[in-house]
Amino acid sequence: MQRAITKARNNYRNAVDAEDWQKLAEVSVSKSIPNDLDYRNLLFNRCLLEYRHVDERGEIKRWHDKLFGI
Repeated sequence: MQRAITKARNNYRNAVDAEDWQKLAEVSVSKSIPNDLDYRNLLFNRCLLEYRHVDERGEIKRWHDKLFGI
């Protein structure tokens, strides 16, 4: 099991270019992504994740974060 986790983590790390690490760090702090192709690619590659929840007024809210472990 540990080998499978390590392999998956390494696959994601190899999918991220050097300049993308700063973008991941920014999203980790801001919990949002700009409408930008680089950020959307990170989202589509599942390096960034989108979460949704319903707030107290019944509105759907979205927030983003980096994939845990990368």
